[in-house]
Order: sequence, then C-alpha cells, then structure tokens
Amino acid sequence: MASVNTAQGASAENGATVSTSAFVATAGNLIAVAVSTYEDTSAVSNVTDTAGNSYTRVRGDTHPYAGSQEVWVAYNIAGHASNVVVATFNASVASGRRIITEQFNGRATSRSPVLASGVGSVTFSTSVTTSSFNPGETFSDVFAAACTSGFDFAGDSTPGNYTKRQTVTSPPTAQSYDRVSAPTGGQTVNVTWANNGDVLLTAVALAQEIVVKTVSGTPAANFGLAGNPAVTGTQLLTGALVSRFTLSGNPGAAVTREILGAVSLAFRGTATPGLPSLSRIWGIPVGVISRLNNLIFLGTREYGVFHEQRGNIAIILPVSGEFTVVPILGTLSGSAGMRFSAAGQPSVTLNAPRLLTGSPRMTFAPGGTPTNITAPPAGHPAEHIFFTEATEPAWGVNAVMVDVNLGDGVTDVRAQLQAAFDSAFDQGKHVILPQPANFYAISSPLILRTSLGGSVSGVVGSQRAGAKPRIHTTNVSTGFTSQGDILIIPNGVQNVYIKNVHLSGTYTNGHPGTEDPQGISLGGVYRVTIRYCRIADIRGDCIGQREALWTVASAPGTQNIIIRDCELLNPFRCAFGFTWHASNWNIIDNFVDKDNAVDAGASFVSGLDIEPEVRNGVGGNVSSIEVSYNLFSMDNRTVNFGRGADGKAAFRWQVPGNNNPGGNHYLHHNYGTFGTGFWGEGGTWGSLFLDRNIEGNTVP
Repeated sequence: MASVNTAQGASAENGATVSTSAFVATAGNLIAVAVSTYEDTSAVSNVTDTAGNSYTRVRGDTHPYAGSQEVWVAYNIAGHASNVVVATFNASVASGRRIITEQFNGRATSRSPVLASGVGSVTFSTSVTTSSFNPGETFSDVFAAACTSGFDFAGDSTPGNYTKRQTVTSPPTAQSYDRVSAPTGGQTVNVTWANNGDVLLTAVALAQEIVVKTVSGTPAANFGLAGNPAVTGTQLLTGALVSRFTLSGNPGAAVTREILGAVSLAFRGTATPGLPSLSRIWGIPVGVISRLNNLIFLGTREYGVFHEQRGNIAIILPVSGEFTVVPILGTLSGSAGMRFSAAGQPSVTLNAPRLLTGSPRMTFAPGGTPTNITAPPAGHPAEHIFFTEATEPAWGVNAVMVDVNLGDGVTDVRAQLQAAFDSAFDQGKHVILPQPANFYAISSPLILRTSLGGSVSGVVGSQRAGAKPRIHTTNVSTGFTSQGDILIIPNGVQNVYIKNVHLSGTYTNGHPGTEDPQGISLGGVYRVTIRYCRIADIRGDCIGQREALWTVASAPGTQNIIIRDCELLNPFRCAFGFTWHASNWNIIDNFVDKDNAVDAGASFVSGLDIEPEVRNGVGGNVSSIEVSYNLFSMDNRTVNFGRGADGKAAFRWQVPGNNNPGGNHYLHHNYGTFGTGFWGEGGTWGSLFLDRNIEGNTVP
C-alpha cells in the first residue's frame, strides 16, 4: 500500500548495461523499474538483481528524440540487504542510459501485479499527458516515469495526487512519480514544466494484494443509531471480540444497515432465514460502493445471486447468528464502523460502543417480532432473483436415439442428425447421442430445440472429464458467417438441457480468418442448462450469443443460462462471449484452457468477454451475471498494448453508442492462471463485484 524506497543509476558512456545504487529489498514486496535511453531506441533484453529476482517487461515505448523507455516489474521478491538492479540492452547504447527503481509493499504476491498502463509523448512542448488507463480495481498504486532529451524538468509540477520520488539529472533528466491507492475508472497522468522539450511519459497501475487480516488487541464496534429508538444498557466491552445487541418490541418493516470504511460484511446464521440454500452472505468492500444496496446472497456452491434488490438491504433475521466485519483491504482504523437504522419505535439494547479495528465480530439474537425485510421494488415479485435450471430429462425414457453407425468420422451426417433432432422436438422427446466408434461429422450447424444427452455405455455421464460422444464440424468458412457453428439454439426455445457431449471445431492457433463460429450459439432462449460438456477448438466462442445478436430485436434476449462442470478448450476468441441482451447467467465450476498466440504474440480477446453490441441504434444489456469457482489455464502472459482485453481471464468493454451496457456482474472464487490478469474493463458500466479471484491450484 506504500512506497518503501527508491534507487537510481545512470551512465553517459558507451555500453550495454546500467545499474542502480544498492538498496534494501524486503521479501514479498514489488520492485518497479523504469529504464530509459537518450536519442537511442535500443531495447532492454533483461533486468536482473543481486537477490536473483525474476523481472517481467510490462511496457515499452519509444520517442524519436527522447529515446526509449521500458517498465519492468518483479513481485513477491526475495529480499537482500544490498540489492542492485541491472538492466542489460540488446546492443551497446552510445548515448545516455538511466535506470530508476521503486519498491512497494502490499502489492500483489499471488496474481499478476499489472492492471493497466498508459503512455504519452510530446515534441518541443511544456506538457505531456498519458493515454487513459483503467486499473479496474480500487486502491491500486500507479508508478509513473518520464524521460527527456537534452533538457531538465526545471519548473515542473508534480501531477495531482502524485508524489515525485526521484530525479536523474545526467545524462538528460529522467524522473519518477507514484500515487498510492488510486481510484478505479479511466485516468491519466499529466506533467508540466517551464521550457519546451521532448518527453516520453509512462504510467503503470499495480494491483494490491487482497488479504484478510487477523484480530489483534481487543477490538470492538462503534454503533450509531438513527430514527427514534430507545437505547439502554450501554457498557464497556472488555476482553472479548464480540458486541451483542437485542431487538425488542415491534420495529417497523424498513431496516437500513449502512457500512462505513474499507470493510465488507459477512453473515452466518444458525437457523435457515428463509433464503434458498443460504449459508453465508458475501459482502462487498465499500470502496466499490458506499452503501450496501446490493448485498449478494450466495448459497454454498449453489446457484447464484439469490438477492438482486434495488432498495435498502434486506435480511431476515434467524433465531441467532453473527455479523463478521472482515477488512479485505487492510486493517481497519479511524472511525470505521456499522450503522443501524431501525424504523418504527423499537427498544434497542446496545452493548460496548467502541472503535472498530482489526476484525471484530458482532453476534445478535432478535427478540419480539421484528420484520427486517425491505419491500421489493415495483416489478419484482419477490426479494430474490433465482437462476432457474432447466429440467433434466429422465435420459433414455421418451427419447429419440441417434443411429450410432452415423459416427464413422468420415461421412457428413448433418442431415441425419438434424432429422433426429427435429423428430424428437416434434414428438416432445429428447435426444440421446450414443458414443460412436469415431465421431459424428457435420459440415454446417445443427438446430437444437430439445434436450440432448451424450450416452457412453448406455449412461449419460455426470463428470467433467472422460469419454463423451463427439460432434465435429469440418467447416472452415472464413469471414462473417455462422456456418462454422456446431449447435444453434434458436429464438423462443425454453427448457433445454445439454449434457455430456463433446463439440469440436478445426481451430489450432493463429488467426483463422474469422471469429464468428460458436460451439453453441444461443438465440433469444430461456432456461438452458449446459453441463458436463466439452467444447474445443472453436474458431470463435465456445458458447456465445451470435444467434440472439442477429435475430432478436430487443430485450430480454438470452435468460436463465447455467453453464456448469464443462471444459472449454482452445477457442480462438473466448470461452464465453456476451454480445447482446443477457440476464441471469450462472457460470460455475468450469475449466477454461486458452493460450493461443495471435496479435503481437498475445492471446486473442479474453476467457470471458462482456461486449454487448449496438444494432439499429439499440444497445444490448448484460446484467445479473455470476462467474464463480472456475479454473482458468491461461499461461500466455504476453501483453498486447494496443488491445487491453487480450489475454485477460475476464473483460467487459462498452461498445461506442451503447449507453447502457449493463452491470450487476459478480465474479468470485475463480482460480488457476489468469494470463495478463484476471479482470479489465473499458467504458462506463453498472455495478461490479470482485472477490477472491486468485491464481493458484486450489479454490481460494
């Protein structure tokens, strides 16, 4: 969360290296390095240090006069009492070489630390501004460095909210700045000075490590009351970490709970409080929202965002339970606390009004008959929104069985498969696809209007890995086309369950000449569940909405989609692509493997892409999406500085002209490897909730 120390070095002689002075490096910290030249555009081949840390190049830019400037980063570093950082160029540099380092603590140690970056360059000017960059997270730090040609920064002004850390004066000047706990959203860095000159300015946003602090000392809670309740029995709490309160009398229906400070709110009840499969409420840091108007109710490894309320927070109090205040962005300090406002004329007993620090806990036991539920807003039939799963058929009963002999892997059997699909739909039955000797080959898409189950040895399987009957498209059409799709679920279809099938395309690597084909293309459908499926080598998205984008004129579009326990392997574009109206999607427990190398060696687009398009002047809206417990295998760390989405695990982009692209996107407990970072976004969006998306082999 703060700068620890800085170091610098410079050389005006011919040579291929430049070194810093020695400094103390502390284990677990992050070191940002800016290396620049003067009127030379040679590239840095590697950065090393005494401690043996590994440095990664995150940004490199050139200026015809100011020279070149690169930013390298090492994180979760090994410590050393006298650390020296050395940058080595790919060729001898005849002009000056400069190096600046800054060490940060509290930086990301279990995920890629670089969130976003921007650059600006000017010739013969007194001001420079970087391009806009969006860290996508609150409380990131920004490291900025500027280099010049032939003049100094006399009379310069430090950018607003930034601190100038150091200046290298010879050869021509280079300077560095930082900003601790920068906000989310698009931002730029601007530097001005007195005399005209040539300047290259680079800014890099660094992620903060998310940690849960443990309790120390004797923390307690500070409560403030609004309204007109009677308060009795206040006394000092000593030697304990809980503060108890009870409600008595008959408080009114409206109860507002507001949380202040950089904390999140968790709830665990010992009795079922009337919410489906509720075992916890997962809270949101108030650095993201200042008022908890959209608390998320999650069941343990169950579907979804059971609470989608637009008014005040609504909680049914169980017989007993506890609130736990967990500071996920550092230890609490100052006057942070929770405020409770009760309507009506209740009698409220509060014990131990104390300052909130560390990780205190508050237990409660309601008395009387409190009704602590806010009425749902107009148009909502209840206080919850459910992800409604399609009905899984009794596989093999009332079914149409595909002829297993069609799967020879050679003959185009698209017509025969389509006839079986249509026959099942016309009779109100589902389709059983048996495991063939090879695979079912098709040359154009299949239209599916009923449920489809893949049968191995007479059983429709229930596991993510293992054998599955395969449908393989041989279509290699390029350009704007749907002919490479495998399954299209058209408009108006409801209650379809797809289970244990393998869909494969022809993609290997590089650019296939199109990004349109989809493994499963969804139209304006309702209640579709895709489970235990493998979708691989698609020349566009594994699962997408192109059918809806092309054929559905307006909302609601694609609704109530559950994708669970699937393998999404090697798509050219994305595993999941949102391009039109979509709501109530739950993407959980899937495996995403995406490592292709396309533009500038980077992986094309992202694992999950939210990018609703504009058609006929109408923009798509993607809302109420939950993405959780998915394992990502995205090992390509190459950054494409021209396309921020490339290589990210998840990204949302506001298409120009779409003034309401959506929001209420909940992404949590995803793990694995995240390529160039877990999350990024561009434009203006509604609410976003990120929690415990951490690289590693186990669920965070």
